[in-house]
Amino acid sequence: MPHTIFWFYNIGYRSSYKNKDNFISGKTEIILGRDAKFDIDANEILLESLPTFKYLKAADRNRDLQSKGIGSKTALVVRVVISDGSTTSNESEFGDSVFGTAGDSVTFSSQFDACSHGQFKISPTADNTGVSTSISNGVVTITLPDILTSQGHATMRNAISKELNLQFGVSSPRELADYAIYCLPPGSVKNSYALVNSYLSVFNDNHCLYQSGLMHEIGHNMNLGHSGERNPTSMYEDMSGLMGFTYSESDTRMCFSPAKSWLVSSCYRSVSSRCRYVL
Repeated sequence: MPHTIFWFYNIGYRSSYKNKDNFISGKTEIILGRDAKFDIDANEILLESLPTFKYLKAADRNRDLQSKGIGSKTALVVRVVISDGSTTSNESEFGDSVFGTAGDSVTFSSQFDACSHGQFKISPTADNTGVSTSISNGVVTITLPDILTSQGHATMRNAISKELNLQFGVSSPRELADYAIYCLPPGSVKNSYALVNSYLSVFNDNHCLYQSGLMHEIGHNMNLGHSGERNPTSMYEDMSGLMGFTYSESDTRMCFSPAKSWLVSSCYRSVSSRCRYVL
């Protein structure tokens, strides 16, 4: 009878393998062999013989984010007020949900920290006083009295960037933070989105509070594609990591899939790196 590995969930061991309790993510390599068969319907890998287990030396741990000095980034959350609407949440609520500024223990920042084992941190950008608004705890409110919801998210997005530049005397919002997160009033945009290989992501109202959605879009900023992008009908169905399905809740404890985590490690260092991955 074939030995079975349940993909992404459980590894079946034989009791004869003495070191079965010493497997460490990113440090233990499982070599399946040529007789391995992947049963897509059952979501299993079937093996006719016991796989080989190898403990990787530090220099060979390409999937181990702990071994890479990937540094820190800053983020700016932009709360938007327009002529006929404003975000449901206030600056304090956005700051707490995204950065944990009021004690929220499961946040956008905390999940990047946890998923990278403390090697990739996203912090609130520095406080800054503008002409008529200020950045505080990584959040700023931008008011656009001449913009209506009906004008669409693209017009609104460009107006936000222009106003940030005027308020803080910069040529691009990227000078204010590594990542700019625009939180638009309800109904301004149907789906959240991000510009690939960029600093900018755009969200519909309280979607800015959803950790999995925030990490998904920042993943696009770091050049990650959807997990099922080669099949347009199923690009959001993968639930093994954050580049597929996302959740409409504020306390999702989830990371990128192992494949995405391995690939994105080289992109953590700079949002300008030219790498594009689809798995």
